[in-house]
Amino acid sequence: MKNNSIVFLLALFLIKDTPESVGLQMDGMSYEEAKAVLGAVGKMLADEPHMTRGEALKSAQFWIIAISLALATLVFTGFLFNATMIGLSVGMTAAQAALVMSAWALPSVIGRFGGGWVADKLGKRKAFLFFGFLIAIGYTYAWLFALSPTPLYIFAIWSGIVMSPILVIVPPFFGDLFGRLHLASILGLFGLVVGAIGGLGPLVAGRIAEATNSYQLLYLLGAVANVLFVIMILFVKLTRVEQEMSKPKTAGVA
Repeated sequence: MKNNSIVFLLALFLIKDTPESVGLQMDGMSYEEAKAVLGAVGKMLADEPHMTRGEALKSAQFWIIAISLALATLVFTGFLFNATMIGLSVGMTAAQAALVMSAWALPSVIGRFGGGWVADKLGKRKAFLFFGFLIAIGYTYAWLFALSPTPLYIFAIWSGIVMSPILVIVPPFFGDLFGRLHLASILGLFGLVVGAIGGLGPLVAGRIAEATNSYQLLYLLGAVANVLFVIMILFVKLTRVEQEMSKPKTAGVA
């Protein structure tokens, strides 16, 4: 507690809001030049179609994605934060079990790069469907086969590759849905909903293990949650912002 207080007090003096507040100007610009550029960018964003935070919260699209992804996240956090215990439950040594999280984390780097590429090729909506389907396949495999070390490692590697792209796709997808002007705060509200539900995952996984002496039910829930996620994404209609952005732009009259 004492150390936390010291860190907090130091942070009050060391953490700044912007790089400019400590003399770091973008691209070597003067303060006035940087301020003018930021003002122009702000005006451009304000002129783009966008929703306010309140409008986003009132939209069905926000809640469909938030709730369905929160349920999928609940299972994901249940697996990841119990990865070592899951490894021990299938007969791994302590060292082998500790590698389960690494088996997920290292391939996730590939997944993040690959996820962006797939989203560029297929579009963000189709990328969500694609990866949601692959995640459901992974959970189904784990439910059926991850009762020994090798299948568990295979599942961890597979899920690292196909789960991490979702994290990459959400911000630009929300930019398409609600515009960029209030994107940061809308994503913050989205994260609050997903975190509140998804944060229960480790507890749920632990309770499943205590009740059944196995984590297999968690995998089944993961498959169901991601199938539900895919289905719900199919029902996400175009927002007003997307409809306005899709209209052909007409040249101004001189």
